Amino acid sequence: MNTDYEDIKYKELTEKIINIFFRVYNKLGFFREDLRKCNNAGT
Repeated sequence: MNTDYEDIKYKELTEKIINIFFRVYNKLGFFREDLRKCNNAGT
């Protein structure tokens, strides 16, 4: 029982941390810039 609770707790914490990183990353505009580079490299 205790293990299930800890797994859920760490899963939720991990998801929150990843979401924060994605928000910052997208806010800085790196994601869109990287996509453009990838699309241009294929042509």
